[in-house]
Amino acid sequence: SLEDYLGGDDVAGAPFDLVCAADVLVYCGALDALVGGVARASKMGGLWLFSVEAHAGPGDYQLRPSGRYAHARGYLQRLLEGAGMTPLAIEEASLRLSGGEPVEGELHLWRRGGS
Repeated sequence: SLEDYLGGDDVAGAPFDLVCAADVLVYCGALDALVGGVARASKMGGLWLFSVEAHAGPGDYQLRPSGRYAHARGYLQRLLEGAGMTPLAIEEASLRLSGGEPVEGELHLWRRGGS
């Protein structure tokens, strides 16, 4: 799994400057382990750029009929800030078309450590 890879010996000795996860987190529900893994695998000042489908309803995330997950912004902020990450930008965006309709989401850019 992605979490296993980020926690492995190959990653621990060579922290990343940039982790990019475009259209990846939509296939993960709970992100606690993944966020912790990215934070540990990133060098101080390293960046994490990712996209998520937006979730404005109750709960931290929701599995949609499409088979993809949507995540609440507050959930992401709580996890990332708890892992020592600082937000640099959060933008609303249409991520893709599904059945001819735009799928609304967010693009996030975070830095490990303070600003």
